[in-house]
Amino acid sequence: MILQIPAADFGAAALGGITRVVNGMPATSLLGLYLFEDGAVDDEIAIAVDSSGNGNHALTRSGWPNAVKTAYGVKTPDNNGMCFVTPIPLNPAGQQLTAFVCGVNYLEGNSSGDYNNWIGQSVTADMDTPGAQHPNDDAVVLNYDGTGTPGHYQLYDNGGTIQGAATTGSAGPATYDQNGVAGIDVDAVAGSVKLHQLGFAMASRSAASISTFYDGSTDRGFLSFGPWSHGSTRSVNDVIGEAYAVAIYGRSFSEAEAQTYMQYLADRVALRGVTFP
Repeated sequence: MILQIPAADFGAAALGGITRVVNGMPATSLLGLYLFEDGAVDDEIAIAVDSSGNGNHALTRSGWPNAVKTAYGVKTPDNNGMCFVTPIPLNPAGQQLTAFVCGVNYLEGNSSGDYNNWIGQSVTADMDTPGAQHPNDDAVVLNYDGTGTPGHYQLYDNGGTIQGAATTGSAGPATYDQNGVAGIDVDAVAGSVKLHQLGFAMASRSAASISTFYDGSTDRGFLSFGPWSHGSTRSVNDVIGEAYAVAIYGRSFSEAEAQTYMQYLADRVALRGVTFP
């Protein structure tokens, strides 16, 4: 554990703020931290170890192949993707949940119906079958759209029944094969969802149905992370993505706070030699 004291002025009447950090990430409200640092390159990874100290280890979803260890994290074993299921409820009692992911998308681009789902739910139609379409009904999903040039992160809601529209798009595109950090932020207390992306403006949407769906009591299953493929087609690439780290918090973030936390995650991964644009 490391204590960081940012911008502390010890000559002033009061000390600067103190941030308790666990494995490179601020510890307050941290529910799960997955760094993928266990195992040797090319090992099959069935368990994503939780480095937050909370014991919320994530398991490969039953019926799915294991992820494959790389020098920087884990990669998908095929073009269906990978799926880890955490024990963290998707609809927590506090009605706030944020998941930041650090990784890269290897989609070829300009491919109709080609998407990566990075954050979704465990209780959803057809997720037991790796080769299915995986619409992730019903939840708002952190998704990477691989149909254009360049691709981009978005919040996807199949049918638009929760956030009031099918997608909430990012202001910042990310080209294929480019490392980055993005996050989905559900604040059902305020009735909003937010899309965060390191280095770009936040995108958000408000709707009364967000608070209805994420009501803090209904069982919506558990948070899952990938990426796994969504859509009627599959990428021609055998590997569709690589995950370097995932951090899950039981709170919502302002735009400035989210940028700070995403930079923490990028800095942690950069220790392995990962570079960012």
